[in-house]
Amino acid sequence: MTDLLGSPEDGALINNAHGSLVEDCMAALGWVVDIPLMTADVIRADRSQVLTPVEAYLFDDAARAAASGYGLAGRVGSESAAQSTIADFAAAGSLPDVAAMTPGEAERYWLDFAGAEADRVEIVELDGGTSSASGTGCLAEATKRLWGDIANEMTLVDVRDHVQYETWSVVLASRSVSSALRAWRDCISDTGFEDLTDPQAAVLAAEIDPDLEVAVAVAHVACTRAADLANTFGPEFYKVGTGLLGEFEGQLQAYRELHARAVDAAKEVLGLG
Repeated sequence: MTDLLGSPEDGALINNAHGSLVEDCMAALGWVVDIPLMTADVIRADRSQVLTPVEAYLFDDAARAAASGYGLAGRVGSESAAQSTIADFAAAGSLPDVAAMTPGEAERYWLDFAGAEADRVEIVELDGGTSSASGTGCLAEATKRLWGDIANEMTLVDVRDHVQYETWSVVLASRSVSSALRAWRDCISDTGFEDLTDPQAAVLAAEIDPDLEVAVAVAHVACTRAADLANTFGPEFYKVGTGLLGEFEGQLQAYRELHARAVDAAKEVLGLG
């Protein structure tokens, strides 16, 4: 299911192409906008993918835990490295100082950059909520160049996100997994880590305090085995995930194809095609 997000490398390509298109569009309108180049490491840091959520629930390697914890040392996804990587990326670019503009200049800048509020594209999401995005302006023109129809891209991304969210919601609410998770939580609390509510919280605690990494990881594995969490979670996640993937197969395939076209368009924009 993680393949639905695409690789960090492809994510960087799309982001960089989008930024380049926005820069060119704004330059043609008389504005100087510098959007920093993104690397795959920034994507990894933003996703905090030291261990994916599924990997955290399945973590059951006692030898690795005792030797190196979760293996966070030097990983770009660790908490401190992630914050540094994202901060460096954000600091690399520059935008016009809108606060120093006259009201008329500021209005023109935002119209050129993000378009008019009345032109925003809005969709109804699968959960009944709504989301919107620029429909005109340089942001929208860049999005159209890479993804085509904005409403279609938003709708397919919503399906992707819905499948991932619903899978987790259903799995964690199931009787077998919720029971195993309660047993895991009680077990790890007895080892002295009372605040760890689930395996993801354990990994996060190790990211925040590296000195605790090995102790947390060792307790994590011991409690996963005592509660039979990995053996309970894995089959349930596969069952639920497979069902939802089948239910939304058409839309998810359409998203994969759209994403592939966006990657190709990004390569063309960046002169890499």
